[in-house]
Amino acid sequence: MNGSAENPIHMRIVGDGPDVKKLAIVAAFTLAPVAIAILMQNPALRQRIEMRFWRGLEIVSGKAAHGWADISKYAATRYDIARL
Repeated sequence: MNGSAENPIHMRIVGDGPDVKKLAIVAAFTLAPVAIAILMQNPALRQRIEMRFWRGLEIVSGKAAHGWADISKYAATRYDIARL
């Protein structure tokens, strides 16, 4: 398979294109130490982020619990109707 002027060998120097997944991983590994250093130097910011996360989790969990309670009441009502 030697190339000639009439039959050149075509080579691809660059891959298929940019790999977004690899780029995102490299960006995360690059920015993670910077974010950790900023949070270590600013305890108030770290506390605010942590409080916001746990409050959001509390709200989501409360809404989920309220939804399950409503389903439980509905199921109990349907059970009582079926029992009669």
